[in-house]
Amino acid sequence: MSDTVKINLVLGQLRQNLGLGEKPKGSNSNFIVTWYNRNVEKIGRGPWCEMTNTWAMWTGGAKILKRPGRAYTVWAVEDAIAGREGMRWVYGTKGMRAGDEVYYDWAAKKGNYRYVDHTGTVEKIVGDGTFYVLEGNENDQLRRMHRDGKYVVGYIRFAWNRLPDPNPPASHPTSSLRILRKGVKGEDVRHLQGFLRKQFPAYARYSDVRRGKPILIDGDFGPQTDAWVKEFQRRTHVVVDGEVGPQTRAQLKKFGFKE
Repeated sequence: MSDTVKINLVLGQLRQNLGLGEKPKGSNSNFIVTWYNRNVEKIGRGPWCEMTNTWAMWTGGAKILKRPGRAYTVWAVEDAIAGREGMRWVYGTKGMRAGDEVYYDWAAKKGNYRYVDHTGTVEKIVGDGTFYVLEGNENDQLRRMHRDGKYVVGYIRFAWNRLPDPNPPASHPTSSLRILRKGVKGEDVRHLQGFLRKQFPAYARYSDVRRGKPILIDGDFGPQTDAWVKEFQRRTHVVVDGEVGPQTRAQLKKFGFKE
């Protein structure tokens, strides 16, 4: 599988949550900060741009590429300079691409990495010296920004080739362990639908696709079941792809789902 597919799983987590703010505004409090304290390191509230990078990597299936407990931007750069987890630090913007994490110094202190004070994940290179980047804690929100290289100190490149393909097929797949997605039919789909209808009836009001109707238990993984699965994925912070693979199954099991 190409690096692009793996990178897009991480970017997808950020895109799904664009506009995320703080409650109350200025409090450095939201679900990403809560997630970081529960799953990475208990550090309390604080600037969450680097926490956002970690959250996107870990929940996007790239946990092995991003070290834990590095919510401080300078420490993250130092990890890359040291080559930990196969990371590589590059000064400037030359060669930067989607999936890299870019680091800024708003005071522009001669490109010294020890002064980096903000970061985001590169989404797209425009080609005119500018790029789009997804940044947490930008004006208290997770936002898409169009930047140039003026304040950029450098970027981190990850060793995406170290990352296993997401949702690899089992060596000897069985009906109960196959990946469930659009177009699949059978009793395992019916079982999933029944579980979602019983455990999460309130989800019906959140999707335009469902229009408030309860999920239909027909054993056919169609558009309505796809919408329910994606809503569940959003709310449990896994890759939102509509596929019930290992990550989504693990979250379902936390709520009592049995194969």
